[in-house]
Amino acid sequence: MTGERIVGRRAVGAEPTSPLLTLLRAGDRLLAAEFERASAIRHATTKGSLRERAVFPIARQLFPARYEVTSGEIMNASGQRSRAQDVIVYSPDVVAGWQIDQIGALLPAEAVVATIEVKSRASKADIDTATTNLASMKAVFGDRPRDGLAGDLVIDHTVDRPLGLALFYAPTTSWKSFLKNVSRSVQATEVDLRPDFYLLPGVGAVTWPPDDHGKPLRGRAQGDEVLVMEGADTMLALVYVISSHLRTWVSPQLNVWDYARGQSEGLDLTVSRRPLP
Repeated sequence: MTGERIVGRRAVGAEPTSPLLTLLRAGDRLLAAEFERASAIRHATTKGSLRERAVFPIARQLFPARYEVTSGEIMNASGQRSRAQDVIVYSPDVVAGWQIDQIGALLPAEAVVATIEVKSRASKADIDTATTNLASMKAVFGDRPRDGLAGDLVIDHTVDRPLGLALFYAPTTSWKSFLKNVSRSVQATEVDLRPDFYLLPGVGAVTWPPDDHGKPLRGRAQGDEVLVMEGADTMLALVYVISSHLRTWVSPQLNVWDYARGQSEGLDLTVSRRPLP
């Protein structure tokens, strides 16, 4: 399957006429502008916090309105906790009576839909840190027993783990170097704990192919291939991953690729499967 082209690159550099791409590229520009504005701050911690907060409004638009956004840590019933997560998307319906701080929260695992790591650079160390932080989130989930009215139950199977997304604002980073470092980072991580999506905005993204039954992202279990998306329309790739993850929860089902194929004028994105080196 190496080099399989799923969506072809078209009209590179041309202004898109597609309404879908116009909307998504506007989101890319908004995020880039907020990150650029934060670059005026010299203090590294403050700058990082500003860039994390810049992702909040984008996350609220990308996920259904019933979800909320915060940052902090995630805890399961056994007391196991994740590392600090830059952005946490969670369901407020699940946390009734649970104290939630919009700046920094300790959330119950059952409420979490996704987490996002935000980095101002994309060095090997930054990629490894993002991978480790997101893996700590996924480790809070997984198969574990819980006491219930019907006896011991097994809950939170691997496929139910929240999305782990890594966002790197580093426009001068070499795509070849980024792809190599992501591949090495995921290879060093337990298969079930690997993040779902690495994004270099406006350049490309790395995620997982579907499994043999067509279930999105489940190809990580085979652990031998990644899905590589290259081009300016990386926001489309992000929307695809999020909508694929939420597909079984949202009615009617949304297939973003249907929109991409139907409104492809100006599309700048290629998708291919590549073996992990």
